[in-house]
Amino acid sequence: MVNANNKGYCRSILDRRSLDFFRKNMDKIDMLNRTYLWRIMADHINLLTFTPLEFLELVRDWLSIEHEQILPFILAKVSSIFTNDLANLADAGALESEKEKLSEVLLAKIKTADASARCILLDAYIQFAPSSKLDHLKHLATKETLSEESKEQIVNKIQRYACLRRLLKSNQDVDELIKAEFAREYSAIDDQEKLKIDASSLDTAKKQKLWDSYLEREQWKQQAFMASSAHLLNKGDRKQCELFADQFFEKVEHVEDSFHRDYFLNFFNNLNPSFLGREEDLAKFQALLTKYASTDKTLFVKLLKEEIDRLERNIAIKAATKAN
Repeated sequence: MVNANNKGYCRSILDRRSLDFFRKNMDKIDMLNRTYLWRIMADHINLLTFTPLEFLELVRDWLSIEHEQILPFILAKVSSIFTNDLANLADAGALESEKEKLSEVLLAKIKTADASARCILLDAYIQFAPSSKLDHLKHLATKETLSEESKEQIVNKIQRYACLRRLLKSNQDVDELIKAEFAREYSAIDDQEKLKIDASSLDTAKKQKLWDSYLEREQWKQQAFMASSAHLLNKGDRKQCELFADQFFEKVEHVEDSFHRDYFLNFFNNLNPSFLGREEDLAKFQALLTKYASTDKTLFVKLLKEEIDRLERNIAIKAATKAN
């Protein structure tokens, strides 16, 4: 394998035969080179020679043998696949099926992992759990154990709140569960998590009120704004997201011009609509870049260039996935 043992750097490009060989023989490769190979396989999604669904299959087949150090990279790529590459592309049933298969692999890995790796895996399980696992998420949030039979409490406070947000976004009644969580050993963490819970509401009017408040100077402290805005967009509701996508383009220049640099950075990163994969948004980003490319607004220009690259890649991946 080119660049084996990381003795140098190059971009490795594999032909189809090599891709198929590695995806079937990951267990025959030592840990160091296997870690490198995961990154190569992920990069081949960008090269349009390895599909997002093939990468998910690779995860299902080989996650069981992987070590803790590579787990964050693998699971971050899976998150990107569900959020950017497959969202609003495959039918809902197909996406649920992919999440169902992945959740079983994650659960199996959690049962054998040490405490540190288990925490990473449980975060991913909560994020990707399909609708069939909602009762299990409720169990995790209230009992803190992996199953009814287990007595070991493995679910921390932040993970309990993540379960509640997932339930809330799945239109589950969690008011009493949220009240119960707020009543437990209240700390600064709960203040931040409450902001995330409020932003996760499915109600469009409530989200609009929050959005409007983001545009009021001195309304939000930086940390509170980061927590809230990161959870405003319910990416499972495309119509609602498109509403805020249009408002993003209406207001992004105002926020860049009127707010602190760090506030603008979080506004842009948390609320931009690139995950929708709309070509009309690409045209809007390009128009903004043309307008500001020769100005001293260096952060804005940098973010626009990065977002254009990301959106062009997402559009190409979606087109290739549809073709397959």
